Amino acid sequence: MNPVALKYTDGVRRRHGEPDWTKPCFPQRDERLAKWRAAQAMPTVSTPPERGSRLSLWTECLAKIRSAERFAVEQGFSGNDPVLKLLELEERYHSDLLGEVLQQLGAAPLLRRPSVLTRVLFWAMSALPAALHQIEVYLGERVGLAVFLFLRAQLPSVASPTHLPFLELLFDDVIADEEAHVWYAQALLSTRQLAVAKWLLPLTRWAVTQELPELQALAGKKGIQFMLAQLESANDTV
Repeated sequence: MNPVALKYTDGVRRRHGEPDWTKPCFPQRDERLAKWRAAQAMPTVSTPPERGSRLSLWTECLAKIRSAERFAVEQGFSGNDPVLKLLELEERYHSDLLGEVLQQLGAAPLLRRPSVLTRVLFWAMSALPAALHQIEVYLGERVGLAVFLFLRAQLPSVASPTHLPFLELLFDDVIADEEAHVWYAQALLSTRQLAVAKWLLPLTRWAVTQELPELQALAGKKGIQFMLAQLESANDTV
């Protein structure tokens, strides 16, 4: 295993312990989550978010990105790659945790079929040569992290003080993984690939605004532009 892969897998084991592939799961992570749930036990919100409300926009955005991530996992890109198997296991946890966030806020946690644009992008990724596939994976991970960070920042404005501490724990658990995913995807890229990724950022920004209009409704035009600008200002050194 190369040094980049070793560093990533060591980070996974520090965060979650050894995986149990017979389940599959991270037993240590499950224990931590069980403790959080026991400590923060509370009833879920029984009333669905009011259509057009800030909470409705927030949960709709989260539901879309959750479904897109789960769709990507189910495409089976990992094969027998041990690093990608760990990454996909983390993504499955994300799907469950984000579904729990939606349920706590009164929104339906059902997975949806992603839009045609999202499905086409994922299918195109599987057909690309390895060098281009790595770039698309990197951009996808970077966009996902930017959106998660934005939604995490908005969480206090949509969750009640009673639910907020528990939901922040779940979100922060997901974001820690996503930051590692971005690091790993970026570490695999050459200088030339990073240059191509920067060149593709305008297309990436367009895709985000097309797929997630709720972001602009939540943050306004300036807010969404600021969030997407983080894609360009991110540090490209590992």
